[in-house]
Amino acid sequence: QFTTVGNYVVYVADDGVHGPELFTTASVSASGLLADVQPGSTHAAPTILGASNGYLWFTTPSTSTSSAQRPATELWMTTGTSAPVKRGYFAENSISNVTVLPTGSGMTRPGVVFLARPHGAPPGYLDLYCAQGGGSAVQIDRLRTNEAVPIPASPAYAAPTSIVCYHLIATNVEPWVYSFSNGSKVSLAFTNGPTQPAHFVSNGINSVFFAATSALWGREVWFTSGTLTGLVADAA
Repeated sequence: QFTTVGNYVVYVADDGVHGPELFTTASVSASGLLADVQPGSTHAAPTILGASNGYLWFTTPSTSTSSAQRPATELWMTTGTSAPVKRGYFAENSISNVTVLPTGSGMTRPGVVFLARPHGAPPGYLDLYCAQGGGSAVQIDRLRTNEAVPIPASPAYAAPTSIVCYHLIATNVEPWVYSFSNGSKVSLAFTNGPTQPAHFVSNGINSVFFAATSALWGREVWFTSGTLTGLVADAA
């Protein structure tokens, strides 16, 4: 695993002493070791999620000595030259559907959006989170609490530069929008509006496209810029 962060390359390697850890081409140590995040030499390798605008995100198994935080999967951030900082911990191996936000997002600093089960929560729980370089992971919404409700094969959310559009898996009624800039949430429900949304896709700039059903047009492709006034059905 390797990726570029600014002018440097960060990669996973094992020097035979620290076990698999993150190394960098930046001049931070004689060996290039970025940090010995996981003590010992027999631990699992970190997983690089991606990088954007000088920030790299990765996960590791729990590094905590507290039994209350083990087992777990931890979320970390680094600039490629700075010591990694832990941004949250979640149920073991539950982080999925990760989106690394592009440069110019509405967040204070570029970050990530992902699905995960809260640490200690029952197996059926699934939450939508975001994290930025300057802060810990924040829960956007709870998508599911019942393990019997299947997780859809199609994407449950999409995140362009300033919003994330998603649906609650448990009810699958109307789409919702969360603003990165102010943390507000709004339902895109209205009379004859879209229900049973699925297949969320971002245009990478400012809009999200998804399939949904309405009383007027049946199953159609919709797109939104994050507001009800910006919600449009591409009726054929």
